[in-house]
Amino acid sequence: MNWQQSIHDVRKAHLRASQAELAREWHMATHHYLYCYEQSRLARDLRAVRFFAAKLSHSYRAMGLGSKASYYRSLAG
Repeated sequence: MNWQQSIHDVRKAHLRASQAELAREWHMATHHYLYCYEQSRLARDLRAVRFFAAKLSHSYRAMGLGSKASYYRSLAG
């Protein structure tokens, strides 16, 4: 599936992640952000990869997983 076909699914996942983040459901937010991150990486969309890496960093930090948060922060640039 190319980026144009999957963008709708990525947008839905991003919306779900944002809603989970507002509810402080960090595991769900992380689940959806990981999907978005992977799809962005597969599409080689560097801007989206960095954006979702930053979101993952924030989610992992909120869960107290500092090493994972640092890893994704380094990918966010």
